[in-house]
Amino acid sequence: MKANFDNLLKSVTGLLTLLSAQFYVEDFSPHASRVVVNDPRDGFEEAIGGYFRVKFPDNWPARDRYDFNWAAIQNDADPFVNYPYPA
Repeated sequence: MKANFDNLLKSVTGLLTLLSAQFYVEDFSPHASRVVVNDPRDGFEEAIGGYFRVKFPDNWPARDRYDFNWAAIQNDADPFVNYPYPA
């Protein structure tokens, strides 16, 4: 893969997509950071870390979504599930 601006943008936006899909806008940091200016009229939200903005879809069927409620499991001794993927 060549190191160029196009590949940089694809990599950063791909990572932002994965993190936003998994963690929504929760970045689990001890401090609040604000780098971008939010405009509630455009439908975008501040993404993880505050460096980017993302527009989440609002038309996904319920059967295609999963629920992740960190507040409900954050005090569990082991809130994460280990999946033994085949080698």
